[in-house]
Amino acid sequence: MRPYRGLTKDGKWVYGWYIPNRIAIPAVDGTVYHYVEVIPETVGQFTGLKDKNGKEGCHHDLILNPHRNSGKPIEIIWEDGGWRGLYVGVEHGRFTYGLNSVSMSMSEIIGNIHQSPDLLENKQ
Repeated sequence: MRPYRGLTKDGKWVYGWYIPNRIAIPAVDGTVYHYVEVIPETVGQFTGLKDKNGKEGCHHDLILNPHRNSGKPIEIIWEDGGWRGLYVGVEHGRFTYGLNSVSMSMSEIIGNIHQSPDLLENKQ
């Protein structure tokens, strides 16, 4: 299972395993955990897929892919049992496409829906 990240109330990302309303952060020896309260809506699991800069994508990250959606942001979501790209700012309907290592390797993570709401102004 891949780790998670969540945003604390003071605006810091923490990484570890999700337990309702908290992230469990393992100690160096991996046996002891430190629990940090997070904002539940911000919790997302890492995809295991990396962008063109080697940064691993996470649920609700925003990516740009020059071959998709005319340069508009694409949100990483979990849907129908797999990681998908949700087109942001689609004028008619809701469109997604399957994300894989090839499509992610051509993309660049530009933010996330929690800290970059200005990128979502036209999201429908």
